Amino acid sequence: MTKTVTKILTKTVTKAERHFTSPQTKLRNLSALMLRWAEKDKTITQHALRKRAYEVPARWKKAFKYVTGLSLKLDDGWNTALTKEEMGMCNKYYRDYQ
Repeated sequence: MTKTVTKILTKTVTKAERHFTSPQTKLRNLSALMLRWAEKDKTITQHALRKRAYEVPARWKKAFKYVTGLSLKLDDGWNTALTKEEMGMCNKYYRDYQ
């Protein structure tokens, strides 16, 4: 058994075997993660208890708008990659809403 584990751990990965994820896919996954968080953590508004109106925090709205804007920027072809600052913000949002 240890020989099998050693072979697996020391195996070199060829370029064809690597799995590359595009920035658009990562942003789409982040958007889905944020939507699941909002659905789970929504609160009922005080003035509309009978109608069951819900709202999410303003910080979530701002973050979701930012992520959606980045996704649109990449989809429109303005850029092919995110800047270091944009990736840092996306990583922060991922940690906050996971």
